[in-house]
Amino acid sequence: MQRGRGDVQYEDILVGDGEIAQRGGLVEIQYTLSLNHGDIVQRDQLYEFRIGEQQVVAGLEYGVEGMRVGGQRHI
Repeated sequence: MQRGRGDVQYEDILVGDGEIAQRGGLVEIQYTLSLNHGDIVQRDQLYEFRIGEQQVVAGLEYGVEGMRVGGQRHI
C-alpha cells in the first residue's frame, strides 16, 4: 500500500494509460464499496465528480487524485 494526500492508503491494481486525474478535473469512476469485514454495500456503481470541489468524501477524492484514465485502484 502507498500513502497519498490526506494520508489515504491506496494500491494500484492496474495503472491506466490515459490522462492523470488532478484537482479541478472532472472524473467518472466505477466503484464497489465494502465494509471492513468484507460485506459489499454497493457494487459497480458509476459516479461523476470534480476533484477539489468537495462533492464526495475526502478519502475518495484524495484516493482518485493521481490515477490515470483506465486504471484500477484499491483505496
